[in-house]
Amino acid sequence: PRGFCLDPETAGTGRAGAFILLGDCATIDPVPVLGFVPQPRPGRAADRTAPIHAILSASIGTEPMLVDVVDGEKIAALEGALQSGIGKALLGRGGDPEQTKLMQTRRRGDTLYVLIEDNSDPLVEGAAPRFWRAFTEVNDRMTVLTISAFDGVYAGDAVLLRHLIAFREELRSANA
Repeated sequence: PRGFCLDPETAGTGRAGAFILLGDCATIDPVPVLGFVPQPRPGRAADRTAPIHAILSASIGTEPMLVDVVDGEKIAALEGALQSGIGKALLGRGGDPEQTKLMQTRRRGDTLYVLIEDNSDPLVEGAAPRFWRAFTEVNDRMTVLTISAFDGVYAGDAVLLRHLIAFREELRSANA
């Protein structure tokens, strides 16, 4: 999304899939990746700066989401499982289910958005306890997107959700 750029130092792939982290374009050094050197985006300075102080991440698996569930029912099945407490430990950042609360879920098309509060020690120093995750598929691969803001500059649940939806739409467009 506008103002966020891939941080090449955080990208990784493995047997389980791939992971990328995106931050404010104004703070990411253009590091060459596989012979490609990112260039500053043309245009207004405002378009090269993230509109909120947050980080985005994407975890892309090698398999579809819920392989035993019919395509049109995957989002509902996942939402039901999460609301019943199944997978609660996987929602949080710290892995402690006692510190993790599912605050709300929202469906939008083929994507489930989940607002989470995790009061365990954050993996990223200064990260706010509330964050959104999006569960979807991209090219038949389970994809989990996350937006995390920072304490003291938390833009609010609705603002973060709007930016996570924009991230999802950018992925959809790039992988059409």
